Amino acid sequence: MARSHGASGLPPTAYDGVRLHTVLPDGTRAVVHPDLAVDLSRRSDLAPLRRVLDLDRDLGAFHDAVDDLLPWARERGAGRLLRAATPFQALTQALAATNTSYAGTQTMLAALVRCSPTGFPCPDLTAEPAGWGYRLPALLQLCSTDLDGLEDLQYEALHAAVLALRGFGPFAAASALALLGRPRPLVLDGWLRRQVADISPYAALGRWGGTALWAAVSERWLYRSVGGT
Repeated sequence: MARSHGASGLPPTAYDGVRLHTVLPDGTRAVVHPDLAVDLSRRSDLAPLRRVLDLDRDLGAFHDAVDDLLPWARERGAGRLLRAATPFQALTQALAATNTSYAGTQTMLAALVRCSPTGFPCPDLTAEPAGWGYRLPALLQLCSTDLDGLEDLQYEALHAAVLALRGFGPFAAASALALLGRPRPLVLDGWLRRQVADISPYAALGRWGGTALWAAVSERWLYRSVGGT
């Protein structure tokens, strides 16, 4: 899971090759070991960490949808991705990934994290982070947006609500939905487009298309590197 997609390297989260390091909304630092043992910097509610690890999601609907295309997914429990700790964090991380490199996204988020004593800021920023460029007005508007009830929306309504936010095009919205623990729409950037010659089998999966495509791509390093098929 920690190696499944780029969220493992987006501040305040980092993956050291063995353990996942992150900072919870209350400022608690958490280290997650491969066996899911957790080291905490202080006593804290573990519910946000369970959310980040996506431990409570039922993958049955995803596996039912992809059994024919990805017959290995059910056996290996594929389809569970790292999530953001809060809706604001999910949207901010997705916004930081627009029209830039992965390293650029990390730099922007690191600057944002430095503005908060708790690791990842709540929408009340204490300073304007550096490096956000033209995205800064969208970030500031996001900070003043009421996100209460956002996650209660049904899938289509949630997708539309994210697309309506300033700075969110199709790819940013797709990234945000994945970070919110929802199926990822089939929207490709240049890198993903180079990974798969024919996307039509994934397009046929509807709302599961993007999640299935990412599972197929990440299978190359998640399983084959450790002796899988």
